Amino acid sequence: MMKGGELSALFRGLVVAFAALLLSPAAAAAKDAGPAVMQMTVLDPHDKTGEYLSLVALTIARQNKVAPGIKTRIFRGSFAGEQTGLLYLILEYPSMSFMVEAQAKLAADAEWDRLRREVGLKTGRTLVSDSLFLDVTP
Repeated sequence: MMKGGELSALFRGLVVAFAALLLSPAAAAAKDAGPAVMQMTVLDPHDKTGEYLSLVALTIARQNKVAPGIKTRIFRGSFAGEQTGLLYLILEYPSMSFMVEAQAKLAADAEWDRLRREVGLKTGRTLVSDSLFLDVTP
């Protein structure tokens, strides 16, 4: 299993790759076109769900100030077999270009980064996976 820092670095690398793709002339012409994007991060809160949710609320509030327009939802696995108790952090973006711009703003914001790191340090949560999905709804 990858550690949280490794997965975060991998995801940041993917965002940079997408940014390079989106900065091409063809992508610039169709900047706001394209499907919605959902990032799903699966976390194990190690029986500290309440503490995690309290702390992450501050991070989400900062995110909403720095990069408004991201829809954030958190689900807990209930009738989910081995995934029962895991948290599913869902970030929804209207498009890939919006996601790239929002992630760049967040990465440049020291306060958001501090809050994000604090959640991990204080709760000891484990990052299980980090996935990106494109909306293909007809």
